[in-house]
Amino acid sequence: MTVIKRVTKTYCLYFIFGILVILSIFEVADQLHPAQAGQFKTIEVEAGDTLWEIGEDFQDQHHMPIKKFVNWVERVNHINAYQLDIGETLVIPIEK
Repeated sequence: MTVIKRVTKTYCLYFIFGILVILSIFEVADQLHPAQAGQFKTIEVEAGDTLWEIGEDFQDQHHMPIKKFVNWVERVNHINAYQLDIGETLVIPIEK
């Protein structure tokens, strides 16, 4: 009985690990989608800019919900939306 329990436990762990890997792949693919084929643009932050306003300004070029746009820009540029510096260069997603 001990061998059966050990084998069952091992298969369950492999199954759970496999599911986690598959979910991780889908999450990464979803997050990188806008820039996966070089579909991005660089912009320079101007006085008074916010990521939300930048997202609205480029809405017709990225076709993402604004919140998702802001999260993408924060993650890719390693920034916090509340700490933009004038003259800072940002990479933003666009659809070409």
